[in-house]
This record gives sequence, C-alpha cells and structure tokens, in this order.
Amino acid sequence: MSLAHQPAHLIVLDTGQSIPLNATQMLVGRQDPRVGIYPEVNLQHKTLNRVHAKLRSHNGSYTVEDLNSINKTRLNGVILIPGQEYALHNGDLLVFGSVKVRFEQ
Repeated sequence: MSLAHQPAHLIVLDTGQSIPLNATQMLVGRQDPRVGIYPEVNLQHKTLNRVHAKLRSHNGSYTVEDLNSINKTRLNGVILIPGQEYALHNGDLLVFGSVKVRFEQ
C-alpha cells in the first residue's frame, strides 16, 4: 500500500495553517499590493519584511535562504547568514521575524 505523495508544507505554529510548498522557488514575506509584492508564502505579520526569505525545491530537497531581512530568519534557533542556502529537514523549526513555522516533508 503506497500513500500519494504530498508536497512539503509549512505549518504556522500559532494558527495551525498549512502552507503547501508546490513551486521550485517560493518567496516568503508580507504581501503589499501598493508596491506589487505578492509572496507565495504570505505571512501577514509586522515582523516580516515584504521580501524576507526564499525557499527552494530541487529533486525533493528543500533549502531556505534569508534575503537580508531586518528581523532575521532562524532555523532550529540559529540565525541564518543572509544570502546562504541552508538545507531543510522534516520537523525543522523556522522563525521568520517572530512567526514560527514547522517544515514538514
């Protein structure tokens, strides 16, 4: 018996919202229609930059990259160095600004 493959997703810990990661590259940030910013992972919180981080998918592996955000991106408690990609693993905890999410694959 095999289970259908589900895309990886982020679970927003405060709300339980599940955000599917179904593109090869996804912007994480805060939507701002005035300037035309519509991130694929839209976390409407004042501690997020409009363009905060980037998630990438390649052959079933995922990475996260901080885009020089003011309030930083953390992976399992470690502040990410902007511009570097970090591998994601099932159960990793990410914090974008003050929004906590769990990566599930």
